[in-house]
Amino acid sequence: MSMSPTMMSNERSKRPMNPHTTDSALNYLDDVKSQCDEEPGTYDAFLDVMKDFKDGRVEPRGVIQRICSLFHRHPTLLHGFNNWLPDGWRIEYGRDVRGVEVITIITPTERTTRPATSYA
Repeated sequence: MSMSPTMMSNERSKRPMNPHTTDSALNYLDDVKSQCDEEPGTYDAFLDVMKDFKDGRVEPRGVIQRICSLFHRHPTLLHGFNNWLPDGWRIEYGRDVRGVEVITIITPTERTTRPATSYA
């Protein structure tokens, strides 16, 4: 059975990543590019976020807000981004008791849950 590019991307996203390796970073970039292929500007906006984060121009909270806005329809990309967040920071994607898709942002001091659509 052959795998579609989406299936291959999803399989690659399930692999544990070490953010300090070139391969894991390239795999994540490939995932972003393939999953956001039909969303003009998203890939370039993601690269801008990463550059700002790397250069220290934005704090983790700001990065998470921007990533949630870009990837609110891509749970695997949100989950994969956790590999680049500092200890104690995390993004979770799930459903609340009513079945609404939600994004939970966990910081060292708080936990905030909002509907995924609120990041659109």
